[in-house]
Amino acid sequence: MSRIYGGIHFQFSNHEGKRIGARVAEYVCNNFLLPNRGLPRARVEAVETSGSWISVHGHLGRDCVLEASANLRDWTALATNVAVAGGFTVPDPARPAIRFYRVLER
Repeated sequence: MSRIYGGIHFQFSNHEGKRIGARVAEYVCNNFLLPNRGLPRARVEAVETSGSWISVHGHLGRDCVLEASANLRDWTALATNVAVAGGFTVPDPARPAIRFYRVLER
């Protein structure tokens, strides 16, 4: 018999369950329920002393090329991957003062 049916449950469990559920919903919306008109998309997820982490989302099955630039004129390819549900994350070990990213679909 479950704790709820047995009458053995606590209010803090209810609050924590709601908090975790909201975080799961936010993650799903930000990574899986993306409108097609906003794709492809690159987003900086983290900036650390070792470099940056960029998440890439594209149309499923299409090749996505993540590029980086310091001046918006000269672009260098960092990674080429096939777009999958939930996107993929690419590390960028470079740590220049200014760095721009873009994604191209091929």
